[in-house]
Amino acid sequence: MSILVSDYDGTFDRKKSDIKINCQSIASFIKEGNIFVLSSGRSYNSLLSEVYNHNIPYNFLATCDGSYLYDSNGTLLFSHSMNHDVISKAIALCEKSKCKRIDFAYTKDYSSYYISDENISCLALVIDEKDITSDFFHQFYQLKENNPFYDYSYYGYNGLFYFMVKCKGLSKSSPINFLRNKLSISTNEIYTIGDNLNDLEMINDFNGFVISDNEMLQKVSLGRYDSVHDLTKDILNRKVKRR
Repeated sequence: MSILVSDYDGTFDRKKSDIKINCQSIASFIKEGNIFVLSSGRSYNSLLSEVYNHNIPYNFLATCDGSYLYDSNGTLLFSHSMNHDVISKAIALCEKSKCKRIDFAYTKDYSSYYISDENISCLALVIDEKDITSDFFHQFYQLKENNPFYDYSYYGYNGLFYFMVKCKGLSKSSPINFLRNKLSISTNEIYTIGDNLNDLEMINDFNGFVISDNEMLQKVSLGRYDSVHDLTKDILNRKVKRR
């Protein structure tokens, strides 16, 4: 048994013409007794809508950059929760800057509305690239220095930058490791593919591949594929590189 984990935006849907072929290859992959995980920075409801729109076969959905893991019945298997004091400090930073909004990662959806008694696994300060200043960077890293028990990162997508604050060690690798332990699957049988910096950990930690020209990902990956179905085919034929 093998596990394949694919990022969604920019990876599974990289070429619209490939989505149907990707779905067919994943259906064959699952039929052979393997497990497919669709992983995304999207919320559960947002990712599930893409699954329904394209009829994507899957076993698990990993959402909000590794914050939550759901099975195909919609059961929540894995989650994290932030301290609300840190959340309040991030809100204060947003109010002092030109952030468009804060995305709070609730269990099923992102929301720009803060609900103090709800579980929030991570948050993203969303800002236009043109509005990022040296003072904003300074304030963001000041937040990091004052609250060292959280991880801080950022990445760009479609002209926006997402400055992430999340529980220490939480990444797209986290739900994969949960599954690895739950299903007693060797790390050597886990394959990942992605295109952006939020995919870095899962590409580095497992048999990871890149589907973009991102230099940081290329440094930690085992190689490049142009589509998910090409990687799936090589896994099934045992022609894929492994660490």
